[in-house]
This record gives sequence, C-alpha cells and structure tokens, in this order.
Amino acid sequence: MAILEPIGARNDLARALVTRAALHQAAGDIAAAKQLLDRAAAIVQALGTLDEPARIEAAGAALDRGTPMRLLAVGS
Repeated sequence: MAILEPIGARNDLARALVTRAALHQAAGDIAAAKQLLDRAAAIVQALGTLDEPARIEAAGAALDRGTPMRLLAVGS
C-alpha cells in the first residue's frame, strides 16, 4: 500500500484496502475494517469504477453480518 498510493495506483490501492479490511475483520478489529472499507469505497467512487463499489458494498454487508468477507482474485 505504501507503494501504490504515491504512484497513483488508486484502484489497486482500493483493492489492497479491502484485503486489509478482511485481515482486520479476522483479527476482530471491526472498527478498523469498517474504516478501511469506507476509504476504499471513497476511492472507487472518485474513480468511477464500475464493479468495485458493489464488491466493497458486499464486503461491508458481510462485516455487518459478522461473516467473513469474500475476496476475489485480481481480474475476476
């Protein structure tokens, strides 16, 4: 993430934030996971990315339900 932000790879940064949110969720830090998802959502909204907002919303719904976030492989 430290590399993605300075080079402007914002879509990749958003995906990394979602992955990090899942790690925080697994560790029981729900507040941090929510903050990371919110940051990722703001990035993809600013970019106008088509598919990522729905994936981030699904991750947030999983977080709210207390179920593990489903992470997708890059390019899927």
